[in-house]
Formats: sequence, structure tokens, C-alpha cells
Amino acid sequence: MVKGICLICKKEKRGVPIKDDIIIKSIRKIKRGLHIEKGNQIVICNECAGEYLERRKSYEKSLTTSTIITIVLFVSFLFLSILAGNLTIISLIKTIGLTIFVGILLIGINLLRYVPATVRPIEETMKTKKPKSKTTARLRKKTKRKSKR
Repeated sequence: MVKGICLICKKEKRGVPIKDDIIIKSIRKIKRGLHIEKGNQIVICNECAGEYLERRKSYEKSLTTSTIITIVLFVSFLFLSILAGNLTIISLIKTIGLTIFVGILLIGINLLRYVPATVRPIEETMKTKKPKSKTTARLRKKTKRKSKR
């Protein structure tokens, strides 16, 4: 657990740090250039872990959906070129260019909802109920037997 600012609740707490990937590094570099960098460590605290997991899952799902849409568009553009009867190098380059443009546009839209990954899986650090000891389980069994009589 590292002390830092929680990404979700924006409070200073201990939690799992996020990865410094290319997007986080770019944001830090821009902030440093504008002289507004605070230098905080970004973490996910235990209290916000559930909401973080939902947001991260939603982000990954939208990224996967965008990738599938881009592939389907490429195949459909290519198929339409073949059906139109003008499958040339120029039409193929146009198809690839248009698909790349749409793909970059969809990825750019997904970056607005960006949720960074954590250094290690957050499920490991979430507070869970402690397993009951064997003596507690035996005592419960004994009390159940007595209550049946």
C-alpha cells in the first residue's frame, strides 16, 4: 500500500498505485510544461476499489467494442469496393486510410473515459471477510444440536 491521492474520491489515502503508462506520462509531461504539476502519487483506496473495478471494466469493454467496430468497418469498406468492381491500389489505400481515421477517432473518444490500470490486481488488496476459524464452526454446530433437542 502506498500513500497518495485516490483517483476516485480525490482524498489522500493509502492504496494500490496506478501504472505510469504512456497516457499518464503524457499528462504529467503536459502539466509539467504548463507548470501546474503537483507531483502526487495516484492510488486506488480500498473504499473506492469496487467503483474503480466497474469503471475499468466499462473502459476495457468500450475499447474492445471500438476495435471490433473498426475491424467490421474495414471489412465492409473492402467488401463494398469489391462489389463496386473497382478494387485498385488507390481504392485500397483510401479504404485503409478511412479505416485508420475512424479507428483513431474511436480510440480518441475512448480516451475521454480513460481509467488507468493498477500496478497489481486490486482484487488482492480489497478488504474481504476473514474466514471463520474451525473452533467457531464447531461451536455453531454444537449450539445447533442443542437447539434441536
